[in-house]
Amino acid sequence: MDKGMNLPEDNIFKGDLTNDSRFQSVYGKLLDCMYDVVIIYDNVKNKLYYDPDKYYDLFGVKTHFTNQDQWFWHMCSNSLLQEDTELLDIFRSNDIFKRIKSGKYVVEDDIRIKNKEKDYIWLRMVVVFIPNERLDNIDSIFVMFRNIDDRKRLELDFIHKSQRDSLTHIYNREYLNSRIEEFLNEEREQNSVYGILDIDDFKNVNDTFGHMAGDEVLKRVADLLFENVDNDDIVGRLGGDEFVFLLKKCDDIVKAKKRIERILKCIRFEYTESDEVLNIQCSIGATIVDKNCKETESLYKKADRNLYEAKNYGKNMFIIS
Repeated sequence: MDKGMNLPEDNIFKGDLTNDSRFQSVYGKLLDCMYDVVIIYDNVKNKLYYDPDKYYDLFGVKTHFTNQDQWFWHMCSNSLLQEDTELLDIFRSNDIFKRIKSGKYVVEDDIRIKNKEKDYIWLRMVVVFIPNERLDNIDSIFVMFRNIDDRKRLELDFIHKSQRDSLTHIYNREYLNSRIEEFLNEEREQNSVYGILDIDDFKNVNDTFGHMAGDEVLKRVADLLFENVDNDDIVGRLGGDEFVFLLKKCDDIVKAKKRIERILKCIRFEYTESDEVLNIQCSIGATIVDKNCKETESLYKKADRNLYEAKNYGKNMFIIS
C-alpha cells in the first residue's frame, strides 16, 4: 500500500494470494490509481489506517484518526454537507448486520464535502464491507474516495439544461409533461389544480419594442409565476407565451380560486422602454385535478377551453372548472 497508510504487520487482507508481497504491492498501486483516499478499518483491533497527507489534500483538514468512530463523527459534523450526512448511516451497527445477512457488501454513493473555494465538491464514495468467516460480524471495511467534482458538475449541468427552457429556466415542455405524468401516476389523497397561463396581447410587446423586449417580458412572467407557487408545485413553459402550473395541494375550489387570483395579481406590471409603456397582464384557464385522474391530455383540453373563454370575456381574468 502507499507509504503513509502504515498497515499493521499482520495485514487485514485474508487469503493466500493477499499474503504475497507482490500481490499487495500491485493491489496497493491499483487502489492508488483509482482513488484519492483509501481508508481501511480493522474491526478486530478497532484501528483505522489511512494516509493523513492524502486525506488533507482531498478534505482540506489535518487529521489523526485512530478508530472508525472518530472518523465517522468528524465526517458528519465537519466534512459532509448536512443534506448528505444520512448517506453515512451505512456505518451504523444495525445497517451493517443487515448487510452481512443480505450479502450486500459494496455501497457506492456520490457525496458532497465542504470546500473553501467552491463551498462544496463532489466525491465518489465506495465502501466495501469484509465479513468474518462466521458471517456474524465485520472483519474490516474499505472506504475509498475519488474527486469527481468536475465531471459531476458537468453532468448535473447537462441534466439541468435538458430539463429547462433555455430562455426562462423553468421546466421545458418535455420535462414539464413528464413531471406532471409522474405526479398523476402517484397515489394522491387530495385534488390538485392544473392551469394554463397566457400573456394578454403579447404580440403588442414584440411589435412595439421588438423580440428582445418580448424575451425580457417572458422571463419576468416566468420568474413571477415561479415565485408565487409552493416549492413542490410544478411550473413550466409550453412554448411562446404559454405557461403551465400544477398546484399539488389545492383540494377545494374556493382555495383554488384564491391562489389563482393571487398569481394573476402578482403577474401585472408595466414594461417601459424609450418613454413608451405597456401594461403586462395575463389570463388563466384552470381545472380541478381529481385525485384519481391519470390523464394529462384531458386536463390540458379543459384548461385550454377555460383559457379561451377567459380571453373572450375580456382578458386579465381566470376561469376554473
